[in-house]
Amino acid sequence: DVYKRQLLYLSWVLWFQGYPEQARAKMEEGLRLAEVVDHPHTSTLAAFCASTFHQLVRQWPQCQTQAERALGLAGQGQFPFWQAGCTMLRGSALAQQGRVEKGIAVLQEGLAAWEATGTRLALPFFRAHLAEAFLIARNREEALEALEQSFSHREEVWWLAEQHRLRAELLLLAPGTEAEAEAVLRKAVELACRQKSKSLELRATVSLARLLRQQGRAAEGRDLLAECYAWFTEGFDTPDLQEAKGLLEELAPVETVVLS
Repeated sequence: DVYKRQLLYLSWVLWFQGYPEQARAKMEEGLRLAEVVDHPHTSTLAAFCASTFHQLVRQWPQCQTQAERALGLAGQGQFPFWQAGCTMLRGSALAQQGRVEKGIAVLQEGLAAWEATGTRLALPFFRAHLAEAFLIARNREEALEALEQSFSHREEVWWLAEQHRLRAELLLLAPGTEAEAEAVLRKAVELACRQKSKSLELRATVSLARLLRQQGRAAEGRDLLAECYAWFTEGFDTPDLQEAKGLLEELAPVETVVLS
């Protein structure tokens, strides 16, 4: 069971470091091992970790599938802690797939149950996902409230770069905030670099490059994003890298055609 958990947690670490394909391989190996062990708690935890992996990678249908599988297992085994966590994962997946109001309600239900266990584990992570769901709904005030609550848990910093990126995106919902949002995004990029989290660095750089384009500084944004994107050697089919590639293509300078 310990080795299986190490594989699943390693998949998260590898994703943060910028190795999505290696991360996926470790996640799948951990799931296979959990099937061999065939123990209720082991199977529940494995499905929860797999759902979290897909949440990190932004593979929302797979996130929902594993969350719902884990929910069923947690219910059978009477594991309220994992029930709460899987409820939040399911809510996040629903919101990201267009069922925003339902997703927010499910997320809030899971968050309340998670906190009721007395844990403080991963609260910045889950509160940030609630903020992101409110962002999808264009509900700026509630999104900002959820995000500010995520910053109150200072003992966890592994999601901090993404929390700053989300703060910038929320700032941009109001006019005249471009300069402040740019500063926040640069802070997110810097923090991700210090933590050697290439995946979060890429995500923040995409947001920064998009903002720079809106400010008429497309070339600056393209250079920043191209440098970050060039670091990656795998995972080019994942949503973050696909988004970065698409934005780079949009930012590419138009070739001057000389007519004879």
